[in-house]
Amino acid sequence: MSKNIIFIDGDCSLCSRFVRLVIKFDKKGVYKFYPFTNDNGELKTIVVLENENLYSRSKAISSVLQNLNFPFFLLVKIIDILPRIISDRVYDLVANNRNALFGSYCIPVPQEKRIDKSAIQEDLLIRAKNISLGNE
Repeated sequence: MSKNIIFIDGDCSLCSRFVRLVIKFDKKGVYKFYPFTNDNGELKTIVVLENENLYSRSKAISSVLQNLNFPFFLLVKIIDILPRIISDRVYDLVANNRNALFGSYCIPVPQEKRIDKSAIQEDLLIRAKNISLGNE
């Protein structure tokens, strides 16, 4: 699989904003998106597939921003310099309050930026969903 995949909550306004940011600055077209639905419980984190590895929470955000280069270089350095437990707690604080902070209005991922479910290995899709639900 040549593309990296960002698995998001399809009903999350903060995720929607993150998608738009990535699309705007992903000049090399590195990322595709797969929006999960909340049919199996509340989604708790973004999940990123890069180089056959799945990342979540602050590590996922840091990894994506690092690939977007400047002007995100400084933000990535700040995230990465903090102990992971602290950056994940900040991530969780924002994620748990995302609707209060950012509202509930979502813009769908553009079709050309989505990856079709059939293009993702079933076991990888299940694992990413479980991580997003906080089950792994």
